[in-house]
Amino acid sequence: MEAMSLRILNLIKESGLTEKEKEQFNLEFERRRKSETTALILTAIGCVFVGGIGRFYLGNTGMGILYLLTGGIIGIGTLYDLIKIKDLVEEANYKIAAQLIQEIKYMRK
Repeated sequence: MEAMSLRILNLIKESGLTEKEKEQFNLEFERRRKSETTALILTAIGCVFVGGIGRFYLGNTGMGILYLLTGGIIGIGTLYDLIKIKDLVEEANYKIAAQLIQEIKYMRK
């Protein structure tokens, strides 16, 4: 289990969720979150075989298709992804957390 980033913790803190909703958030977030290790492996596979696999995993379908069609933008994009994988996973997980908070708030109604 990877620790939540400070950015996600602040998002939760500012969300106004009740303690029960925070428990629900934690359970669901653990199920949905993206793994840095998995993203790294898939991106590395993209260097050798088919570019864009890591982007698809992180939910960046448009970039995944672009990388797929251009060979990871001739390998440079895939290399960039390998270097910035931590930031890419953090951004994907932040989007998942924000969406999950909205879903929990919607269920209040």
